[in-house]
Amino acid sequence: MEFIENASEKYRKYLLEITYDNQCYYTVSGLDLEDEEKDKLLINSKKQLVLFSDVASLLKAIKNGDYYFDKNNIQKWEAAFSSSDGPYAAIDFDILGKPAIDFTDPATLISIHLTIGILSDFAIQVDDKLLLARLYQSIIEEFKDSVMDYAIWKTTEDIAIAFNRNLFLGILNELYFSLKEGMITVV
Repeated sequence: MEFIENASEKYRKYLLEITYDNQCYYTVSGLDLEDEEKDKLLINSKKQLVLFSDVASLLKAIKNGDYYFDKNNIQKWEAAFSSSDGPYAAIDFDILGKPAIDFTDPATLISIHLTIGILSDFAIQVDDKLLLARLYQSIIEEFKDSVMDYAIWKTTEDIAIAFNRNLFLGILNELYFSLKEGMITVV
């Protein structure tokens, strides 16, 4: 059987579906093969994460060269992208702003973990020291380790949440309000 590589795997660019302000948006993340294979997202000149209301608008902006990283490869990805590929991952920014979280629901905790990962990639890309400080607090690191032990390494049967849940929720809410204070632009 012959393996056929899709555009995302070939060019290392991935369509993300982002929930933000109770709306569904799209952006691209991936490795910048022209910059030491750093993880990047689409940003504008103001260092804001750029979200699109539909995939067609996103693809058109990439084709026009409006927003990009790793320009040659992202434009090849755009040309080869098939809408049948669908989003690579769903990221829920709104989950960070919730007043309560079900700490017994693995799907919720994994969603938070993925969202923190995307925010970390963004913070590193734009060198946002305040956001990085929030994302690398010990309680966030402990949370990420617990989720990884459960979901990736399979070393535990449950996600162990031994830290102060209220403090954790407070930090997530701070992250959410940081997003609302101009880190995102919708095109």
